[in-house]
Amino acid sequence: GLILASVLGTFQRYPTLLTLVPAAIGLRGNIMGGLGNRLSTAIHTGTFSVSPRGGTVMGQNVGASLALSSMLSFALAVIASVVASAFGLEANLNLGQLAMVSIVGGLSASVLVLIATIGLAVMGVRRNWDLDNLVAPSVSTLGDVITVPTLYLASLALAFPRVVTTTIGWVLAVASVAWFVMAFRSKLPVLSQVCRESAPILALAAVLSTMAGVVVTKQ
Repeated sequence: GLILASVLGTFQRYPTLLTLVPAAIGLRGNIMGGLGNRLSTAIHTGTFSVSPRGGTVMGQNVGASLALSSMLSFALAVIASVVASAFGLEANLNLGQLAMVSIVGGLSASVLVLIATIGLAVMGVRRNWDLDNLVAPSVSTLGDVITVPTLYLASLALAFPRVVTTTIGWVLAVASVAWFVMAFRSKLPVLSQVCRESAPILALAAVLSTMAGVVVTKQ
């Protein structure tokens, strides 16, 4: 809350950007909280190993979480743009610019929360902790704290010419979609299953959270 208040001027200049803030915050906790829960289950069942290789349980879960973060950050930009237009909010950012801020800010926050989640899992294994008691509050709080600053830092790029930020946004959007499709169609069972089952409910949660963003923006 303190961070949001200190950078509120930036979000007031870009009302559509403020609309996606609650959903972006929620998205980090939802995706990384799910990752933490799956790693906790893997620890309980004895299938967890500290290895970033793509075929391992940890590697597949990390890949799925990052692919979901990237794709849903773009989806969130689309949702925020549509919802803001439907409710008559000032649209001073085009979809490409909004996608640039959402993907760069969202993916940056996801990487930071991901590192903390993996670190918590590794410590849990070494110290015999039950991650079920630790993951949800830790990951959710980190997602709340980190997302607003990363979105703000990403929004600083809006000072560059409009054509530059728009182009970067669309390049990132295409890359995000391609990354998610590859993960979705992967022959690695955990990777494809997580993407296939998580994406619809995460998208629905993003829509509902964006409505909260509309209320905040209008006030």
